[in-house]
Amino acid sequence: MATATTEPTSLRAGDSAAWVRSVEGYSPADGWQLAYALVPRSGGAKHTIATAVSGAGWSVDLKASDTSGYAPGAYTLVAVVSRGTERATIFTSACEVLPDLMEVDAQDTRSSAEKILAAIDAWLEKRAGWAGEKQVGDTRIKDHPLQDLLALRKHYEGIAARERSTKQLLDGTGAAPGRVWVRM
Repeated sequence: MATATTEPTSLRAGDSAAWVRSVEGYSPADGWQLAYALVPRSGGAKHTIATAVSGAGWSVDLKASDTSGYAPGAYTLVAVVSRGTERATIFTSACEVLPDLMEVDAQDTRSSAEKILAAIDAWLEKRAGWAGEKQVGDTRIKDHPLQDLLALRKHYEGIAARERSTKQLLDGTGAAPGRVWVRM
């Protein structure tokens, strides 16, 4: 496995990951230690990530067994250097933990926007042209007007399209949508 020189923006639960990090002004030779934490954005267990001194910096070597317990979701990856009573946060970034696809039977891997879009489409197919109230148990639920649903559909279709485009760019399977502006 190749060792990256930057922190990951996503990890797959059950996979290995490795990277190296050096920080100018914070050398392990001067007694600085580096610590990482993967902090969930919506509650749950924080994961501490061990580092080892590697030359003038540190290395991280996550084993498959380390990441197998990571719950899928949005996290913040944080790096902190410390020496005695001194401490400095040197890195924070969004990091998504993806599900271990080898350990799940069936999983809906669509984004929230894709799920909402599919729900709107299913409702439109089932109830095309009907608007009003319906009885569900002891509660009366007023359905959304068709115009509101179509506006929501357009909104979520745009989000889903941007997500697909971004995924294609990251996977190297698509071209940049629209124009790419460069200032020299």
